[in-house]
Amino acid sequence: MIEILFHLLVHELQNKDRAELVPLAVVIPDIQDLRGDPERYLDKAEIVIGPNSRRFTAMYEGSFLGLFMGFVAVSVVGLTIQAAVGWENVGVSVRIFGAVAGLLMLVIIVIAVAQWARRWYVGGYIRLRRHSVEFEYRERSIFCPWSLFRVDLPFVKEQDQQVTLRINPAAREHVKKMDNYGESVADGLAVSTNWFRFASDNLLVVRNLYAVQPSQLANLLHFLGQRLS
Repeated sequence: MIEILFHLLVHELQNKDRAELVPLAVVIPDIQDLRGDPERYLDKAEIVIGPNSRRFTAMYEGSFLGLFMGFVAVSVVGLTIQAAVGWENVGVSVRIFGAVAGLLMLVIIVIAVAQWARRWYVGGYIRLRRHSVEFEYRERSIFCPWSLFRVDLPFVKEQDQQVTLRINPAAREHVKKMDNYGESVADGLAVSTNWFRFASDNLLVVRNLYAVQPSQLANLLHFLGQRLS
């Protein structure tokens, strides 16, 4: 029963996070200009789509973890005092002060861990350029030529916080993974992370790290792949 309630809660939090993702037209107000002449549009400037926040999931998991860590910290302090002087040797006023201090420490730890969790859950950036698209997350970037997304029969499937889309197998060898110093650390089929991986010869799986609706983004990649490669 508890497991079912937990899964329902997680599913509800994911739905709330999903509801905060915006349509592409919000991020790219002149998207019709982009679709009309993508070469000219991207020659002028790149398009940067920012990260999602998953704030509901972050707040829940951060608060839960913070409570656990807070209880552990307060317990350790209490046991240390017990071993050092014994609570029976401490006056009532000191005990009250200790209880208040312990509660305050618990609250501070919960808030601190929850804030850390919100930063941890922040997604990545995607940068659309004239000749390539860059998927950026934390200290890694993956560069893909537009030919990777040039397919005859586009396929997009969104599920479980990720989106799967059809790709052109012939272009996989030109994919590169770079570190934050701009050095190449992998290319081609060796490019694989927990947020960007090749599921098969012609399928790519990308985590939903961006502030737009994933299916719309994947469809735009297919459209630009046809026009720019």
